[in-house]
Amino acid sequence: MPLKFYQKKTALKALQEKTTPQILGEILHFLLEHLLFEKKFQPSDKDLELLIKKPLSGLIEVFSEKSFLEEKAKEIMINVLKSQAWENLKKLFSSVEEIYYEIEGFYKEENQILRPDLLTINDKTLNLFEIKLHKEDLREDQIELYLSFLREIYPHYEIRAYLFSLDPPELTLVKEIKGEIKKEGESQIHHGSKSLFYSTQLSLFEKFG
Repeated sequence: MPLKFYQKKTALKALQEKTTPQILGEILHFLLEHLLFEKKFQPSDKDLELLIKKPLSGLIEVFSEKSFLEEKAKEIMINVLKSQAWENLKKLFSSVEEIYYEIEGFYKEENQILRPDLLTINDKTLNLFEIKLHKEDLREDQIELYLSFLREIYPHYEIRAYLFSLDPPELTLVKEIKGEIKKEGESQIHHGSKSLFYSTQLSLFEKFG
C-alpha cells in the first residue's frame, strides 16, 4: 500500500474569517515554526517583530486589530522565551539531524491528508511536535492518527509526540511508541535525505508495499 509524505512549500495560512484568538494562534504558530527550523533560540526584538508582522501583511480584514495582535503576540513570545518549557524544547532541537515543518502527507488507509506541525529525526528517534496556543486546544485523535501514519513508515524508530502550548508555556510528552525489533534479513527502507529535501522539495518519505 503506497504511503507518501511531502515537504510542502512554505506558505502562510489564510487568516480570513478567523476569530482574534485564532489569528493570534496562527501568528505564534508561524513564528515558532520558523525559530525552531532555523534553530534561532534567542531571537532579537527585531527578529520577533518581523516574524509577527509577516502573517499580517496585506490583511485588510484585521487592520483594526493589528496593533493589538502584534503586541499580544510579542508579549506571549517574550514569556515563552524566558520559560523552562522553551529551555526543554531547545534541548530537543539543538542536536537533531533533520527538521521538517508543515509537511503534508496522504494516509491512504484513512483517506486523509495529514499536516503535522514539526517533525525531527535523529539517531532512530522521531519526534513529532504540535504547537497550540492553549493546552486544551490539542485534539488527541489527531495525534493518534499522526502516530499511526508514522509507525507505518518508520516501524523500527522510537516515536514521541509532544505538545508545545504557548499560553502558558508548557512542553508535554503526549505519547511515546517504542520501535519494533528489526528481524534478521529484513530489508532496510531508505528515505529522503535532508539535502534532497532542501534542494528539490521532492518526496520526503515513501514506502511501497
